[in-house]
Amino acid sequence: MASSSNFFQYMTVPITGTGNFSFTTYTCAPNPQFILEGYDYANLQTTGEIYFTANTPVMNFNNLVACNSISEFVSYKVDNQNVKYVLGSAIVAEWYGLTSTSPNMPAKQLRIHHMLPYGNTFSMTLNNVLGVPGSFNTEYSFYFSGENFTSSNGNVVVQITNFGAVGSYIDFTVNGTYTGLVGANHTFTATGHVKRDL
Repeated sequence: MASSSNFFQYMTVPITGTGNFSFTTYTCAPNPQFILEGYDYANLQTTGEIYFTANTPVMNFNNLVACNSISEFVSYKVDNQNVKYVLGSAIVAEWYGLTSTSPNMPAKQLRIHHMLPYGNTFSMTLNNVLGVPGSFNTEYSFYFSGENFTSSNGNVVVQITNFGAVGSYIDFTVNGTYTGLVGANHTFTATGHVKRDL
């Protein structure tokens, strides 16, 4: 984790089939501090944040146990690629209400996005959302890990099955197709269970 006394940034490291992982980073400062968090994507669980100080050149960890349930997630899939996950409390879900309170907050707009600079990314914006469950197939935009599409180059249906109050959940699915940045057609599916922040 970056702080005023070091220069570490976020990174995502995959594990091997045996559960091992490794990463290399360099620092001139003695005893840099890290935060390590592991995710079990199959069971949607996390280790929680584990704080430690790297006091030797090589650090080894025993078993990291991911037993804490994840309260928010978005999963998405493009074509036959592996499912990608966006997990945890860094997901922001904002609905700006039926009337605008600011020029920067359009009325009836729902935005769901992941704010951290590491891992998979996901952003969905829907316009003309009335704050209740419904089906939407126009006025949307999506951005996710290197791709994006809008209703002008996409043909998806966003189904909101639950639209909770602030602090409660918004549940949604997305199914359809889009034309990618290089002109190829793709299928796209997504599922989300996120806490509403605004």
